[in-house]
Amino acid sequence: MSQPQVLEGALVCAALDDLDLAAGGVAVPEPIAAWSIAGPQSPYVIAFLAPSYEGLNVRIAIVEAERVRELTDGIYLYRCAF
Repeated sequence: MSQPQVLEGALVCAALDDLDLAAGGVAVPEPIAAWSIAGPQSPYVIAFLAPSYEGLNVRIAIVEAERVRELTDGIYLYRCAF
């Protein structure tokens, strides 16, 4: 069995300087809907549209008081680019 290794990395600030999340694009999720099912004390559900080179993905997040979790059974929509 191999021994665990510690990997060190550095923040690449230059790569983040040109990142504009407001412009959208491939792999940048955009919130498209949000709702609460049972009032202000219940968890909120947020749907994100995440475009990819293979199509569109709808990702669902559940916002609870202590955490946010993503449903892993996402919806996949395919739209041909040609």
